[in-house]
Amino acid sequence: MGDGDVIQPEDLPYQIRQGGQVIDEPLESLERFERDHIARVLRTTRWRKSEAAKLLGISRQTLDNKIGAYKIKR
Repeated sequence: MGDGDVIQPEDLPYQIRQGGQVIDEPLESLERFERDHIARVLRTTRWRKSEAAKLLGISRQTLDNKIGAYKIKR
């Protein structure tokens, strides 16, 4: 890995540097990605929280906490 706080292209393996492009800014935050993913899984499972939690690999309680924290509405 690199020495600084930001990963530079030269910090990446050769194969990755040759096949991709450098993105100056993240496309979306990890928090937003997680919120959207949880909402999508909930819709897919028709809001069956136990099933959604299992698909997400988290406990039902953790799912309930994230639904509340992200203010995900049915």
